Amino acid sequence: MGVTNKYASPDIRAVDLYHPTITAARFLYAFPGKVDQAEITVLQQTPIATAIQGNAAPVIAGTSSSKPTPLIVRRKATPVITTLCSTTAYEEAYAQGWRRSETAAFNSKRAQDTNVDGYSANVTGAIMVCVEVESKGKPLKWGWWMPKSQAKKIGSAGLTALGIEIPSTVEDFAQIVLGCNSVKPPRAKKVITEGATDGMDTTTTFYSTKVENLPDDWTHVKNYTDYEA
Repeated sequence: MGVTNKYASPDIRAVDLYHPTITAARFLYAFPGKVDQAEITVLQQTPIATAIQGNAAPVIAGTSSSKPTPLIVRRKATPVITTLCSTTAYEEAYAQGWRRSETAAFNSKRAQDTNVDGYSANVTGAIMVCVEVESKGKPLKWGWWMPKSQAKKIGSAGLTALGIEIPSTVEDFAQIVLGCNSVKPPRAKKVITEGATDGMDTTTTFYSTKVENLPDDWTHVKNYTDYEA
């Protein structure tokens, strides 16, 4: 079996990240890897260019501090190696001496008050929201935590007009990607006068690339960026 070359320049590779029961929650997780060919094969690590060309799922990177997170495995034989494994490759990897270090994880359903128009004036906290963008040609539910006070300012009609979704089902939550800086939705701003300090306030937020025309009271401020290896 091959080994990790710690002095080699890392190659950008991808592993498949599948939800165990929700087929729509599938991603190509990109990362820099150094394991040699034998490990690449058994762990089903694919060169990023090949993975993108296959176009099986949206490419994501850098979500390890949020979710989803990939399957991390470790081989304790000398030398000890810790790396990523495609979800469907683990059975074969286990037979080759790899053991699960961290299980793949996805966002789980949580209770959320979705009646943003009914929030009180001094509301606190945040709700998980998302917009649909593309990552290498595949739809991606790009999520973040929106302060409830901002959601109230925008209002339910405004959220809908911007393509901002509030998840409610297990399936909705599982498809959301948090903390993904490798892809960024476009941003827009709106000047708010009603109830604003000194007569004027500005709110800025992400919006979906599916929105062809922003509402009249919103202005585009930043472009969408796709994944780049």
